[in-house]
Formats: sequence, C-alpha cells, structure tokens
Amino acid sequence: MNTSALSGQCEITGHKDCPCVLANLEECLVCSHLQGLDFCDCRWTKNCVYINFIHDKKSLGPKGENFLTPARFLTVGIRGYHLFLTAPDAVLRTAGPLDCVSIRTRQKPEKTFPAVVLEKYPDHGIISLAVKPLTATEKNILFSSSSFDLIPGSKTAVQGLTNIGRLEGMNVLISASGYEQLLAHALVKRLLLFKAKDITVLLNENLSVIVSKLERAGVRYQTGNERSLREALKRSSFQACFSLGPNSLHKRVAMALNSAGSAIPLFISTSCGTNAF
Repeated sequence: MNTSALSGQCEITGHKDCPCVLANLEECLVCSHLQGLDFCDCRWTKNCVYINFIHDKKSLGPKGENFLTPARFLTVGIRGYHLFLTAPDAVLRTAGPLDCVSIRTRQKPEKTFPAVVLEKYPDHGIISLAVKPLTATEKNILFSSSSFDLIPGSKTAVQGLTNIGRLEGMNVLISASGYEQLLAHALVKRLLLFKAKDITVLLNENLSVIVSKLERAGVRYQTGNERSLREALKRSSFQACFSLGPNSLHKRVAMALNSAGSAIPLFISTSCGTNAF
C-alpha cells in the first residue's frame, strides 16, 4: 500500500500536527501500526508517522468538566463528518454506540447538530460521533466551535438493537448507503459482541476510512449497487438483514429480499433528526 496514496486521506500527514490524537486511539488514517496492526504496509517516503508518534506523542488535552471539546474532526467525502471529542466521564457512562444524540455549541447563538454515537474510548476520555452533511455555513459553525453540550436522545439510530442478542450464531447482511455508511462499523462491532456467526457488508462507495475498519474487524465487504445486493442474497443464506440509509434504500432492500423469496427480518436505520438552526 502506498503511503502517498494513503496520505490523501489525511490532510495533516507530515505536518506539525501529525501524528494527531487519532494515533493515541489506534485510529490513524495512514499508519497500520497506529491502527493496532503488527505490520507496516507503507512504502518509505521519508516520513514515518509511527516513528514520529513514538518521539512526539500528542496529549489528548484536558477534558471539560461537563462539556465536550474537539479533538479531531474529519470530513468523510460528501457523506458527513466523523468527530472525535474529549468527553466527561458522565457522558462516557451514559451514551452508547448507535445512540441518537445532539451536540449544541456553547457559544452564542447556540446551534444544535443531530449526531450518532459511533464509539467510546473511556481510557482516553474520547467519544466519536457521526454528523450528517452540512451547508458551508453550518460546517463552519461546527468546525470553529471550541466546546459543546451533549444532549441525550430517546432512540437508537438502528432498529432492532434491543433484540440483537437473538442474532447470535446467525449470518447477517448489512447494506449501507449515503451518510449511514458511517454507522456500518459501529453496527458490526455490536454484532460481533453478540457473536453473530458471519457478517457481510455492502457499501455503495469505497470510503477508505470505513473500509479499513471493516478489514481490521475481519468481516467481508464489497462495494456495489442493487445488483450486488441481489447476488449476495443468491450466494449466501442470511438469517437477518440491516438496511442503513435513506428510505429509498430500505425499499430496494425489501424488494430484493422479496424477489429472493427471503422472509428474514429486516432492520432499518432511523432518522436522528434534522439540523436545528
């Protein structure tokens, strides 16, 4: 794998802020060592993020007593934003992966952004969230804010999570499209926790920040369209299916299941709200 190609995924590679706090979390976008792997998959380009991390390990910075502060904000193509924020212990104890929440700027005037919890890193005091695509003005407000309040929601971003334990030992298909592709890895982790037997993920785009996580989780994935979905249903015997995306995707998945003569349960993603301005 070519480091110069990988570095295109991270705009600060080789800059003074590299390595960033993602290296502490084993979430580095460039270095396989700093993704928790035991091997190096890059070509030497006179800039080793791993060596720089060993010699210049970044502090995660102080946590707010009762609020969130930005650690690193990533733009995932046109699909949305992956936010890493320092979080107080109370937030880390109560918010769970795939919960619908909102973050509200603490500066005046207040602005609120619906979000989904992707992962928690309690040892580091960090929480990661997914936020839907924003207008240029909205993005500027989000990225320029120095602190946020987290507002708990009343639902999860994916139906069926309360019954996910029933999927132990089952083959599961996940079809993801658009912004909701950011939720795929969090769902995979929940399924693996409850010992789903085999997981296949269909993405409609090859988003490297998502694909690399699926690879490390050891699940099968492929990118494609509706035809790929029909072919997957023909090749494998699934006992459950998740549709992560807009209503149009849910309809296509339901039609594909019906065409395949499959009566397996279908769980869909739900809207966590719209941006409030």
